[in-house]
Amino acid sequence: MRLGFLLLCSFTQGLLACSGSNPEALDTSNTTPGEGEPQPTSEMPSGSMRELDSGAATGPATGPATAQPTSPTGVDSDAGADAQAEFNLPVDPGEAQPNASLRPPTQAAPSSAATDPRGREHNPCDADSVIDAELDAEQCLRRCQFAEPLVLDSADAVAALAQQECVIVEGSLQVTGAEIDDLAGLENIRKVTGAVQVMQTSKLENLRGLAGLEITGLNLISNTGLSNVSGLDALRIVRGGLLLSGNSLIQDLSELEGVVFERGSLTFSGNEGLLTLDGLDGVAAVDDVLIAGNPKLTTVNSLQRLAESKNLTITQNEVLDSVVFPALGVAEAIAIASNASLRSIELSSLTDVSNLTIQDNARLQSLDISFAQRVGEFVLVQNPLLSDLGDLSSLETITSLSLSDNETLSRCIMLELTQRAEECSGCEASADAGACK
Repeated sequence: MRLGFLLLCSFTQGLLACSGSNPEALDTSNTTPGEGEPQPTSEMPSGSMRELDSGAATGPATGPATAQPTSPTGVDSDAGADAQAEFNLPVDPGEAQPNASLRPPTQAAPSSAATDPRGREHNPCDADSVIDAELDAEQCLRRCQFAEPLVLDSADAVAALAQQECVIVEGSLQVTGAEIDDLAGLENIRKVTGAVQVMQTSKLENLRGLAGLEITGLNLISNTGLSNVSGLDALRIVRGGLLLSGNSLIQDLSELEGVVFERGSLTFSGNEGLLTLDGLDGVAAVDDVLIAGNPKLTTVNSLQRLAESKNLTITQNEVLDSVVFPALGVAEAIAIASNASLRSIELSSLTDVSNLTIQDNARLQSLDISFAQRVGEFVLVQNPLLSDLGDLSSLETITSLSLSDNETLSRCIMLELTQRAEECSGCEASADAGACK
């Protein structure tokens, strides 16, 4: 007797296809003459997931589902679109796009039958199995597989997905729409192989329902009712990163303290109420950090453990007073520019950076790069109050140096910089430094 079994769950129009390991769901009355084996059937609950129709479908979709087009980052609102254009937000390759056509289902459970110590065939995913102790547990979990990202644009759509009791969602998931007020019912989902995007909601106040997920990226865009990020306990983000843009009520990120980041990027832009980045203390390495256009953000000092980043950009944060990265040792590019109230920058552990740009910070007084050894291109311009760069004795080489409009910076400090620069633009002012030692 063949023990493999298949549960097919399909929305008409090809919306949802699930595979699971529940032998009791087989309809034993539906058999094929001569084969003597039950054929799987299932009844799908009606719902309002995009293009969901009542009744069950047993074959693949006859036509693709459609959705409203969005920009490359999925931002349709003014706030999200402006942030994309103004700050050149990175596009997450795993980011959900609004299209809900789905692949045919795949079998989740292992196909090979086995015999237990009593000589009886059994399902290798049985909880009391003793002969399959080394079996990858994930193979036995209920899966829902999507050919395209699934869009949940109503409370009924969320409920319809919850009824499928998916544990692993293969694909990306987008939650959007004015009707969405909670994500209850999604607690059974433990893993989404793509990105999760929550965007353009007005009634959603928290993210309960997403706790414990493993995902490749979380994008929160233009959610005007979202006042915090509670509900993300034990979230694990692999590669894709975290993006918050245009969420006007979020003030801090303290609920992210238990979130695990594995590379990826951090983007915070156009969040009108954001005061601090508290909650990111555990982040040790990311590819990119962008902090831009957050008008109430006062400090960036929460990434205490961040030791490595490819690109770090902090710009156009009107009341930002201080930037502190005490553990950051290596970076490809750092740009801190056009922060009108910024007074101090601490990069005290930085040793190597390919491109360092400190530009147009009208109130900047100190820049601590005491441990810097090698700087590629160093742009230090339009910081009229800058007077202190810390101890430059460790600085060995600067490949290319641009100096201008730093009226308060002493000629002795400029001379120290020019002596280490292979090429220099604007270094004439330091030529007659006189008695500098």
